[in-house]
Amino acid sequence: MYSEKQQSLLKNKLHNRKKELAERKAATEIENTQSTGELSSYDNHPADTSSELFEAGRGLAMMNHMDEESRAIEQALAAIEEGTYGTCRECKEEIPFERMEIVPQ
Repeated sequence: MYSEKQQSLLKNKLHNRKKELAERKAATEIENTQSTGELSSYDNHPADTSSELFEAGRGLAMMNHMDEESRAIEQALAAIEEGTYGTCRECKEEIPFERMEIVPQ
């Protein structure tokens, strides 16, 4: 199993990433709610409308990705508390620390 120092390092990484995701999610939500300022899309070129639709879809996809990563971080933090962190759920073998450093969740 990992040393206390290693586990503390990974836990800090998880908390930092969780905070970063919350900030990024808040900024993305603001971007998603901003409109073009146009009262009507009647005189807009179809390419403008499709660009707006693309951006809205991209924003939603980013939000979904951030939500998934947040859930994975919560599961990892719960596993730390349970004492199962760093153990593969499938084969029950220890995951190398070097790998956990890269993707701690």
